[in-house]
Amino acid sequence: MASVEQLKILRNGVNNWNQWRENNPQVPIDLSQANLSNENLTGVNLSVADLIGANLVGTNLMAANLSDADLSEANLKKADLSAANLTAVKLSAANLSFAKLNEANLNEANLYSATLREANLSEANLHFTDCCETDFSRAKLFRADLSAADFSRAKLFRGDLSRAKFFQAKLVETDLSEADLSKAKLIQADLWNSNLNRAILYKTDFSNSDLKGTDFIEAKLIESNLWKANLFDANFTKANLSNANLGNVCANSANFKGAILTGACIEDWKIDEETNLNQVICDYIYLNLIFKPKEGKLIYQERRPYDVNRSFIKGEFSRLFQLNSKTVELFFDKGVDWKAFLITFEKLKIHYQSEDIFIHSFENQQEAGFIIRLNVPAPYDKIEFKEFLKNQYQLEMELETNNEQLVNLMEITKYLADSNLNPALSGNMMDNYMRPSIKPSSIPSEKKQSLTSGEIRENNITLTGEETEFPTKSRENFQTLTEEETESPTKNRENFQTFNEEETESPTQIRENFQTLTGEETESPTQIRENFQTLNNTSEENPTEINFSTANISKTDILKNRLINNIDDEEKKTLLAEIIGENSEQPKNNTIYKITNLNSIITGKINELLFTNGNISPKLGELLGLIKQTINLEDMTNKNRLEAFEQLLPLVEAANNRDNELMKKPAKTAILALKGIAISLPSATNLIKACNKILPQVEILLKL
Repeated sequence: MASVEQLKILRNGVNNWNQWRENNPQVPIDLSQANLSNENLTGVNLSVADLIGANLVGTNLMAANLSDADLSEANLKKADLSAANLTAVKLSAANLSFAKLNEANLNEANLYSATLREANLSEANLHFTDCCETDFSRAKLFRADLSAADFSRAKLFRGDLSRAKFFQAKLVETDLSEADLSKAKLIQADLWNSNLNRAILYKTDFSNSDLKGTDFIEAKLIESNLWKANLFDANFTKANLSNANLGNVCANSANFKGAILTGACIEDWKIDEETNLNQVICDYIYLNLIFKPKEGKLIYQERRPYDVNRSFIKGEFSRLFQLNSKTVELFFDKGVDWKAFLITFEKLKIHYQSEDIFIHSFENQQEAGFIIRLNVPAPYDKIEFKEFLKNQYQLEMELETNNEQLVNLMEITKYLADSNLNPALSGNMMDNYMRPSIKPSSIPSEKKQSLTSGEIRENNITLTGEETEFPTKSRENFQTLTEEETESPTKNRENFQTFNEEETESPTQIRENFQTLTGEETESPTQIRENFQTLNNTSEENPTEINFSTANISKTDILKNRLINNIDDEEKKTLLAEIIGENSEQPKNNTIYKITNLNSIITGKINELLFTNGNISPKLGELLGLIKQTINLEDMTNKNRLEAFEQLLPLVEAANNRDNELMKKPAKTAILALKGIAISLPSATNLIKACNKILPQVEILLKL
């Protein structure tokens, strides 16, 4: 029971009471069960007071100090606690219906099972507050800070939580149905199994939140941000997600039946065969987004359908994006051999005699590996399909490796056959090649032959009846035979570098496109490299280029060096180097040779487009020229560069033959493969950005 003496002091006025408290700080305050209804206690000091079961109906407690006080089961209906200090106060099972708590400090307060129906907590501080099973129905929490508070199983039905902050708050199994959370911040909040049916969630931020099993039936999530949210088993039936950000969400088993997704962004969203996209209403979708710090907003990119004048027809979105039980995932933990994969992919379609087999999506899991998803049409068995593809891919990689080794051996044999080398010496070298572990140094000196170049020539005269020419003379005769000058090693390298520099310098149209792509003025051809750095936000002075003079050594070069190094005599070694060294024709299986050849072919076809009459062909030439330029300048291995050029070629050919429907199918596959190559290379940031910006335009112009 309340202390009669303390009640008497309190009723003599707040000033007298506060003075008495100051003079008697050690005296415990017992006002339990006290009737203080409709009293004016503005600014009163009731900290650490016992007010259990007290009647404070309609009491004015504005700016009062109730920190650490115990008001459990107290009746504060219609009480005014505006700006009051309620830090760590105990209000469990208390009645605060219609109470005013705006701007009150309820940090670490205990409101377990309390009733705050239609209470006003606008701009109140509820940091770390225990609100489990508390009734906030129709309460006003406008701009309230509820960070790290626990609202598990609480009722916030039709509450006004607009612009409220729920950072890392816990709202497990909470009733938020029909609540207004417009522009509220629920970042990293835990809302699993909560009820947000018919809630107003305009521009609400759910980024990185756990929304597992949460109901959003008929909720209005227009322009809401669900970036990286966990939507596993969430229910969005008939919800309006127009222009929402669904980037990187995990939507496995989520239900979007009848939901509106027009204008939403689904960049890298994760869905599975249990995700329901039936009857989704969607005119268009975006697959990419960027953040502009200066403007403070997200910009959606990569619209689908590409044509801004076209919308998805009924059911088209579901058909394109629905993963069903016949979708298989192929995991590559050591990267993708794109040449082997594309050959396998074509053989797969031939084997199953189906054109409905297509690449559904890619996913780069960085260090973990690379995933390619394929659509498997009925009635094919998913396990058998995956096993066939896996075995065929492995076979293609082995065949590719064996073919390279065979071609390398044939090239070496050709060098030796075409040269004027002593047959006996050729036999020794081939023997050394076949047994590379035997080094010349291991052969006893008495068994070594030491022949001068003159002796080698004389031996050849004896064996063949013809005079063997000096290397210099051989080169001159070769020039006469072919009517072409065989250039020195230094000249060869200079030509390669000259070719590379010519490709780096773009025409005015390409340079203008770079300006459009990067948003910066390009003053000269040499600044194209700087624009690529701007696109990638790097400050490197010189981006990585193809340097043919310092490129990776091919297997043929390794074999040539092994043949030369296996000869002990320096003069013989010099002679062999002259015959099969840098002056000889580049082997056609050499990666650099292939890159050079493809680069030349593609450049020629792009130039044809640039100088074709009309608008579409020159535009395609400019766009494909940018892709080619990016591949040339990108930081990647020559093997990856070759794969990229091999996929660019079908696009260039389709661009030069736009009326040929047969070329569109390889072009579509090439676009997917080119994107896959870019995504699989973490360092290829320029190529990734160029693919994202340019390939959609190419698809539109080619009507793919």
